[in-house]
Amino acid sequence: MKKIYLAVMTCLVFVNLAQGQALQNVTSAGDTTNYLIRITGANIPFTLTGPGLELGYLSGTGFLQTYNRTTTAFLPLALNGATITTNSRTLIANATDDGSTALQVNGGASLTKRLYLNAAIEGNNIFQYGSHLEFHNTRFTGGMAMTIGQNNSGLIQAFSSSAMDGSLLLNPNGGKVGIGTASPDQVLTIKGGGIGFDGTSSDKKLYSPVDGTLEWYTNNNAGEHGFALSHQGTRQVYLNTYGNSYIIGGNLGIGTKAPQSLLAVNGTITAKKIQVTANGWADFVFDEHYQLPTLAEVENFIKANKHLPEIPSAAQVEKEGQDLGAMNKALLQKVEELTLYIIRQQKQMDAMEARLKAVEKQ
Repeated sequence: MKKIYLAVMTCLVFVNLAQGQALQNVTSAGDTTNYLIRITGANIPFTLTGPGLELGYLSGTGFLQTYNRTTTAFLPLALNGATITTNSRTLIANATDDGSTALQVNGGASLTKRLYLNAAIEGNNIFQYGSHLEFHNTRFTGGMAMTIGQNNSGLIQAFSSSAMDGSLLLNPNGGKVGIGTASPDQVLTIKGGGIGFDGTSSDKKLYSPVDGTLEWYTNNNAGEHGFALSHQGTRQVYLNTYGNSYIIGGNLGIGTKAPQSLLAVNGTITAKKIQVTANGWADFVFDEHYQLPTLAEVENFIKANKHLPEIPSAAQVEKEGQDLGAMNKALLQKVEELTLYIIRQQKQMDAMEARLKAVEKQ
């Protein structure tokens, strides 16, 4: 009865195979270590030639493979629409078993869509058609997501269980980050461009056009061209240096957008001390060869011009402003000339007083 049952089952196996195929048990007689069941693409029973699907047991290890024994080459094995379940670990491409990891791959892994770790959810993924990879912590309260969109746009996010609001740290314990370069020489090195800010990044950016120059770039149509530094929400600029600071090139305006000189201030300057250099000084007045103008000459000049000699007129100052160094020099010249006039008058008064006393004695 048992022999009849086995014969019936063998017939059923051959009947259920597609026409032109053969089921072969090619195990050698008496071999209790190696077993092989083979399905070939042609009706050639009990042979080990050509391609076939093989299910075997070799030296204590089971295997499933597609193999061409004529060319001794492994063929692709397609598992279409299948769900593979294992109660142990899966090793791919001769990976070394570490004794704990469920899936171990010796080499790279190519993904066509998404890879989820620890049953990760996609979260607030902004790419509808792309590759997505998520790493979660053990409590599933947060993690990191990396996504590549269909237009080759990339996204790296750190997220909590409810929103993409986690902190993203790059090399917190050392190392360098390069953007546009594979060899960063600073903690953050950017090559090939600048840093774009809110608005049109091509119109508002911070970059280095040449070595040694850091430039804040805006175009002529920008609403504000300046670079504001804020302190607690108020636009204030603090510059603390331990060396010399300088501005070279162009005019600097304070309170004005149209400076006409190296430094133009539209307002009041408050200072404890202002030092102005001048070319020469007015001490030439005391030279013995200096020709001191007579008071009559000075009077005639004042009547004709309505201002002192060597002193600019009110109209000239209003139009051109005044040079503090030149003005102090001119005013000192007038003070020194006035001093000489007083000394001369004092000598004349002393002489007149001496003559008066001589007349009184007579």
